[in-house]
Amino acid sequence: MRYFQQPDGGWKFAGVATAVLYDDFPRRHEVTRVDGNPFLIISNDLSQVGGGFSQRVEDWYDLTLPRLEPVFSFTAEASLDNYGNLIGRQIRATANPAGDTIDVTLNIAFTWTGRNLGEATLDGVYTRKPGEKRFNLSSASSLIPLSASVSTTDFEALAGKGPADEAAFAYAFAGLQSIAQGSDAEAKGWLRLFLNRIQDSPRKHLLLELLDKP
Repeated sequence: MRYFQQPDGGWKFAGVATAVLYDDFPRRHEVTRVDGNPFLIISNDLSQVGGGFSQRVEDWYDLTLPRLEPVFSFTAEASLDNYGNLIGRQIRATANPAGDTIDVTLNIAFTWTGRNLGEATLDGVYTRKPGEKRFNLSSASSLIPLSASVSTTDFEALAGKGPADEAAFAYAFAGLQSIAQGSDAEAKGWLRLFLNRIQDSPRKHLLLELLDKP
């Protein structure tokens, strides 16, 4: 909880920050400085016990502001094993602040029941315009594989903020093609189910043709 001392000597309540913790999840919080300004960083465990995924989210609080509210949040690490998506994701991310810009490097391994389908390293740039409190994603790009740009919608989905099957398809294509060309009947059945969920594209039709080959 945060209070500010008033001119008359009293104290005024300025907000509360709550950390969600489960079981033996370590308590992680620190104060760091960005261009001399203090930020409080608190880790939250958003994992679903028995639900098939783990997720650690960092909330950043700008202590120069009068209210104690998160101005930036991101998934620092997560294991989303086919929960809500038919392609699982292992996520590791780091945030590097500089003034009113925060650069997030996102490393993702795409999986299905332990099988590696592919990997990607993405870069997202969060900015805060003058007069604003929160940092918002302004641009994104793919570092591995190299690509000029990634939509901000896809970046946020892949980073753990929403369904990501459509966005994951391009990065996991090589692994999916290997399944389509292989002899694992269970994996090929799963792949057909996955393809039924996503939009039509040349890559989707190629995989369906491979699955239909005797």
